[in-house]
Amino acid sequence: MEDHGGSGRLVAAVLYTLTMLAMLISITWLTRNDWRWRRSEPFLAVLLVATNPLLYSLGQRSAVVVADDHGWLDRRYIAPDISPQPSPPNLLVLYLESIERTYSHPDFGDAYADLDHLGEQGLVFEGVKQLDNTGWTMAGMIASQCGAPLMPAGLA
Repeated sequence: MEDHGGSGRLVAAVLYTLTMLAMLISITWLTRNDWRWRRSEPFLAVLLVATNPLLYSLGQRSAVVVADDHGWLDRRYIAPDISPQPSPPNLLVLYLESIERTYSHPDFGDAYADLDHLGEQGLVFEGVKQLDNTGWTMAGMIASQCGAPLMPAGLA
């Protein structure tokens, strides 16, 4: 987990939580004990809410839907040419959640050996980039099968 940023993210989350808690306690103490800070209490509360990562995440996802003119997909969609083929391809698509080539490293033993063997027999795609709104399981599967990302409604 340490090589994948798990511990770093945990430390960042704990530090951020402690910082925001300290700010909340400080603002509460100042506004209750010094009358001059009471006038700025609403602004400080808005500042705390505005710096909340949950609000940022919800706003970011919903902004995609609200700000779009709903022609995004229409401008990019190309109708597929579906016609019968004399010899259709033999295609097997594997969705392996949370599996990556890091597990082929000797530190993990032979955990990835079966997948390496399958990769030698078939076509393996490398350097694949993730599109916006495809960061969770179903959205990634829909995007890979339909050719368009799943657009969440967010707050809208």
